[in-house]
Amino acid sequence: MGVHAIQPDGSLNAEMARGRMALHYQLYALEPLIMLAELGEDNGIDLYAEKEGAIHRLVNFDLAAMKNPSQIAKRTGEEQNITLPFSGLDIGWQSLTSNAFPTRISPR
Repeated sequence: MGVHAIQPDGSLNAEMARGRMALHYQLYALEPLIMLAELGEDNGIDLYAEKEGAIHRLVNFDLAAMKNPSQIAKRTGEEQNITLPFSGLDIGWQSLTSNAFPTRISPR
């Protein structure tokens, strides 16, 4: 269900509805999806390919929003409540994705 909630642009409607905390919740929602995809890989299920690579779109959306939170602020109408630098709680998923897809996903 989580993968199917990812929109074509990589956003999650429920998370985008959280106003000032939208980016935080976008990042928060990503981690369990990455973990499930990794568990799926170990069991022959390719969740990364599900819904035409929706998890990749979510990762890319979130990385772009981390670089420029104003894109989410424009959609929510509210400046994002973030603390820099991002903590491991925000980006713990990144080490899994960069190991699995080193050329596709970059935090910088």
